[in-house]
Amino acid sequence: MLMHRNATKRESRTVIVLVLILLINLFVSGAALANWSANDDANDNPDGLVWWFAPDSIQHQTWWWDANQANAMDQLLDWHMRWPVDVQFWFNNQPDRNYVHEVRTDHNVYEAENWYWTDLPVPDHNEDDTWAEEQQQGAEEKELGWATPSVQIPGGVERMIYTGYTSWNCDCNAYFMTESELTQPSPWGGDWLPERWDELGRTEIQGSH
Repeated sequence: MLMHRNATKRESRTVIVLVLILLINLFVSGAALANWSANDDANDNPDGLVWWFAPDSIQHQTWWWDANQANAMDQLLDWHMRWPVDVQFWFNNQPDRNYVHEVRTDHNVYEAENWYWTDLPVPDHNEDDTWAEEQQQGAEEKELGWATPSVQIPGGVERMIYTGYTSWNCDCNAYFMTESELTQPSPWGGDWLPERWDELGRTEIQGSH
């Protein structure tokens, strides 16, 4: 019985070691095929605007994660997003307004995915443009929105948002523009009609995959 227990423990350790080796191999191979390739440091606050509902453009930073393989999802990280300390007070003064985090990119190069990750509360709105909208405006737009920003958007602390994009594998140059929007109810239904907006940064992409 003792020998059986020892054999079982050895088998368990062997399985654990094999799993760890597999995970390390996946991490190393993934790191070899992807890298943080570009950011918006040279192009903060492209529109020169500073609106109260937007995080500080200079504090904010965007990084592009390039997964260099066919059909892999690239990611855009918006982080160091810090709103004014009194932002909830101002949102509370306009209770019918919502907040949207929008990313625009070249629709001939990228298609936005439904995937996202954020340490903000779960968004109430997750949308990207239809094919017809992309053709009409000449860009792909990815939107995440919060319906009660007076309690969902914190003031004076940093937050981050990841969004995902699949490239058309054209090895093209492109861009990502990150924007904050103050939105309001639409007369045609829905609550995400932009009223004011503030561009936080533009990231230039050299050779997407």
